[in-house]
Amino acid sequence: MEEMPLQHLLALSVIHDSGSITEAAQRLRLSQPALTRALRQLETHVGFTLFERHARGVTLTPSGQAFLAHAQLVQSLTQQTSEAVRQWHRQRPREVRIAAADVPMVELLPSALALLRHSAPDVRVRLMDATAPEIMACFREGLIDLALGPVPPHDPSDRLRIEPLMDAELVVAVAPNTMVSDNATLSCLRHLGWVVQGPLDGLPDPLGDWFARAGVEAPRRILSCESASTALQFITAEGFVGLLPEPLARPAQLRGQIRVLSINDTLPSRRMALFYPQTRPLDDAARMLYSAVRLALHHART
Repeated sequence: MEEMPLQHLLALSVIHDSGSITEAAQRLRLSQPALTRALRQLETHVGFTLFERHARGVTLTPSGQAFLAHAQLVQSLTQQTSEAVRQWHRQRPREVRIAAADVPMVELLPSALALLRHSAPDVRVRLMDATAPEIMACFREGLIDLALGPVPPHDPSDRLRIEPLMDAELVVAVAPNTMVSDNATLSCLRHLGWVVQGPLDGLPDPLGDWFARAGVEAPRRILSCESASTALQFITAEGFVGLLPEPLARPAQLRGQIRVLSINDTLPSRRMALFYPQTRPLDDAARMLYSAVRLALHHART
């Protein structure tokens, strides 16, 4: 048997209190035919007549009187539950959960979190350092409210809203002692071992397209990893050459961990975006962090 709608139980109480379907319809802001239809549906559901009709209005039948007591108990419990939920929301700590890939973690989040601390110091932030596949998995499992990371290869627009934020320019990085000129050509670089950063589930690899546009055969020795931080370790420790996002390469270069080569060809980039669910509205804490990220991006651009 299907569950009866709670609004039908409310209608039962209002009709009883007013003694008239017409007056009850006015109180409920319904048309009289709509309320009559709801009453008939309720009587069909319970299997007996609830009201007796007469010239002065309607009165409950004996069975209706007994059923009204149960209906009022359900309404009372429903109201208590709703109030308990509202009380829980008022008392619970405001928290926002966010996952971020390495580039926005470096470029945007520090400023965004500083803005959030200034405007809403009581909001607690749970931050997860995640690769692109991990971000998508976290959304599927309901573990995060927002995410910052590379635009995914497969369009999840039916589940997620994606707002492009910035293009992370890529640079060619090698270890300081790598025997290659700072102005090496792609033809020379193709013989080295390359480490490619990016998810292994299909995110377009800019390396092959870049070599193809320059008319050079793509490198054969390629190691794939899922994060730029891991790629940086292989470049500095194992002598690989790789494309790194410029925001991550810059501090490593200043620390003397890598050399950034001067390449005449136009280098590729990777688009970073802000993600949040299509079907679940952001609560106030998530909206504040969202605004802080957008404001931090504006400050970075200006």
